[in-house]
Amino acid sequence: TPRLKRAGVPADLQSVLHQALSTDPDARPTSSEFSRRLQGLVLHDEDGHQAPHFPSSPPASSPGAPGLAAVVEPWGQTILRSVAAVALPPLNSKTSPPSPASTKTSGIVAILTAIPEEMTAVARHLDGRRTVTTQHGLVYTQGEFSANGNSWRVICACVGPGNMSAALVTQQTALVFEPDLLAFIGVAGGIKDVKKGDVVVASRIIGYEGGKDSSRGFLPRPAILTTDFRLLQHCTQVSLSRRWRSRIPRAYRGDSQVFIKPLVAGEKVLANRRSQLVADIRRNHSDAVAVEMEGIGMYSAASFFQAIPAVSIRGVSDLLAGKRGSDDEHWQPRAAASAAAFFFEALSSLTRQQLSRPHSRQAFDSSSPDAERPEDWVVG
Repeated sequence: TPRLKRAGVPADLQSVLHQALSTDPDARPTSSEFSRRLQGLVLHDEDGHQAPHFPSSPPASSPGAPGLAAVVEPWGQTILRSVAAVALPPLNSKTSPPSPASTKTSGIVAILTAIPEEMTAVARHLDGRRTVTTQHGLVYTQGEFSANGNSWRVICACVGPGNMSAALVTQQTALVFEPDLLAFIGVAGGIKDVKKGDVVVASRIIGYEGGKDSSRGFLPRPAILTTDFRLLQHCTQVSLSRRWRSRIPRAYRGDSQVFIKPLVAGEKVLANRRSQLVADIRRNHSDAVAVEMEGIGMYSAASFFQAIPAVSIRGVSDLLAGKRGSDDEHWQPRAAASAAAFFFEALSSLTRQQLSRPHSRQAFDSSSPDAERPEDWVVG
């Protein structure tokens, strides 16, 4: 963004506007930070008289008043006061803090990613980011995501590729943070029906590598884990609107679609569409639309914590048919941005109550004389 060359616009004001218009989303201030910086400007007219303040800005004569004695022409004063009045929340000392009814903490969300591009796409949506290290040495990025009166505490980590690392970090994350929702946000390779940039919400994860090697050939015995039905219903509703695309950085936007379909997961990087393994996947798991390398690990670990629902959301960064070496560099950031945008749009209308499970019934009838009681059960 070029610097303003018009006379009368002070350097400090230009700096605030220049940063807010940065082409790098991570370099821009949040709306509240932008508001505070604008409200810290004390405008003066050309004769040196103090101009009317932005809404909610304290008087310049008050002790400890913010600011910059800036000379801004009337056109600039009008624009800036309009921006502050319409787009920015009042932040002066007289404004009471938000009430619990208007802004409440919905809960904790834990997000796992495999590569830095995925982590960057997730962190872009968080405010107040900071690094958190557990006593076991696991490093997380923690931030806040607020929308529609709810504020989620978000914990995210980059675990590297592979189901084993995903399973181990999922287990530790669930034990340490006790999240209300586990999610894996990342990229995947398209098998059929999808194009690059599309988003796939896993209806179930299929571990394609399980099976028996017999005299008749390989007999598949896949591990199959399903996504919580309530999450699938919620994601289906979000996918019906195009609004989620507005959360994608403008440079990455396109005609992306959302699919609620199965994913297959394994430890192998599939780069040859004519290989026997790809043929086996197509034949044995014909309803799967994309392949990835971490979902079965995360879902397996999450299944031990039955009260914590898990979901895998993937952006398609390449296709098994016609894959090129340059796809990763160009499409991985775009695909990851699409997956993260859809997830956070879904999270914006999700509440903790929607994730909580009802109390289960008793597993036995205590009134029956023949009923087994927990103290009669034998472990061994």
